[in-house]
Amino acid sequence: MPDDDEVLSGGNSSAVHRRGDEVHRTTGPWTPTVHRLLEHLHSRGVTFLPRPLGVDEQGREVLTHLPGAVPAYPMPAHVWAPAVLATVGWWLADVHAASRGFLAAALDPGGQPGEPLVWQQPVREPAEVVCLNDVAPYNAVFDDDGALTGWIDVDTAAPGPRAWDLAHAAYRFVPLSGVDGHGAGAPDLARYRRRLTALCQAYATSGDEVAVTPADVLATLGPRLEALADDAEARCTAGAAHLEGHAEHYRAEAAWLAEHEAELAEPPVAQLVVVNGPIASGKSTTAAALAAAATSLGRTAAVVDVDDVAEAVAAPGAGASGLWLSAHHAHGALVARWLRTPLDVVVAVGPFHSPAERAALVDELPPGTAAHWVLLDAPVETTLERAQADPTRGTSKEEAFHRERHERFRRLVPGSSELRSAQVFDTSTTSTDEVVAAVLAAMGWRPAPTG
Repeated sequence: MPDDDEVLSGGNSSAVHRRGDEVHRTTGPWTPTVHRLLEHLHSRGVTFLPRPLGVDEQGREVLTHLPGAVPAYPMPAHVWAPAVLATVGWWLADVHAASRGFLAAALDPGGQPGEPLVWQQPVREPAEVVCLNDVAPYNAVFDDDGALTGWIDVDTAAPGPRAWDLAHAAYRFVPLSGVDGHGAGAPDLARYRRRLTALCQAYATSGDEVAVTPADVLATLGPRLEALADDAEARCTAGAAHLEGHAEHYRAEAAWLAEHEAELAEPPVAQLVVVNGPIASGKSTTAAALAAAATSLGRTAAVVDVDDVAEAVAAPGAGASGLWLSAHHAHGALVARWLRTPLDVVVAVGPFHSPAERAALVDELPPGTAAHWVLLDAPVETTLERAQADPTRGTSKEEAFHRERHERFRRLVPGSSELRSAQVFDTSTTSTDEVVAAVLAAMGWRPAPTG
């Protein structure tokens, strides 16, 4: 090995050396085909993969080096960020869309010249696209901010169904696994459902915008895991000692998937936090802080406020038009729709004081929704002072109206069934940070392990 060669980590197969801005790797019979594929993908704007530069004096392939860090198990927290999962879906769709032209040209006798296509992995029917076959965190490159910037090691590429490739990406990046060792925390089927749906939605909005459903992925993943097991077993028998135990691992994962597939196939339902309280008790501030905390923990969040929905009614407004309860019903429907998306958490902001206001929310919730109620309170003198100091407020800063609304709150809320188990905070003595910390603890939210 030349003195200026640097051995690189990452990838999942052959030895890799870096020389300046070049990467040198052992070749195989499939290398010319993979190089042609990479050139084609780059010509179609897929630039997050290495570009082939030929072969070196030792007969090794030469590729461009993608700057950044390639993580290892247990993966650091940034690998599981929602933005990374979405990027995986977008990029895989882009590769698949661009690869269709490569296959069409290669299969056309009057088209692309060169050697016949040779692949390391079997061609699987229907050969819709070229599958990369090993999209995984250990083949991903991240920058210093934790953003996904590239993929490496595409030797295992081969034609196959879209779902075949997306199933492997879901196994690695959701991760659809029964093992607590990836760095993503203990297996969590509810969260896996949301992340799988998010991955499929991202895939369907890029490339040629072809939908692959979570059901398609789950139906494909069992055979995909068995194929991984068979491949690892064959390579281990042929002398690949580093794959010892892999076949047994993949078959155990296939058994775990078969046990939980029906539950994983259920529609995702986000977690719901309901923030209630009188005027100027800190509802909106607390909701925004909860959403920010969820984001910092690697979750996706939406805040849906009754007041924002009510403001959609043109002047003189929902209240003056007799449409206040209608605004609550519209709000409940919007909350319910967000709950049925891949979001991790929806924060619904009240007031939900009367039985009719609470029913407008609760009656819309999807089956299985577990609402976590948070009740904020403060003395009326405190909330009135806050309201009058807020230049954005209108009627709510008028003393008579403000006091009447507080009286209504105290008359209607005590004893309501939804609020008997609520977390209650006096925001005149408890800070927003303290409220958020208490709610996070009650819901069991914890940062993802950093590895």
